[in-house]
Amino acid sequence: MRDELRVGEEFLAKYNRPGPRYTSYPTAPVWNDSFGPTDLESVFEQAEKAKTPVSLYMHIP
Repeated sequence: MRDELRVGEEFLAKYNRPGPRYTSYPTAPVWNDSFGPTDLESVFEQAEKAKTPVSLYMHIP
């Protein structure tokens, strides 16, 4: 390994800490089965009318 790619002990000691867990929005407890395909279609239609992008998150257990 080249020297410039090595990580020093001080760096590791400083940053080797647990960080926040990744979370999605809305958070998982808010998810429910009442939001169906028709609702998703409506969201896409609203975004298209407003000319705004849509961020889609798929959770695959």
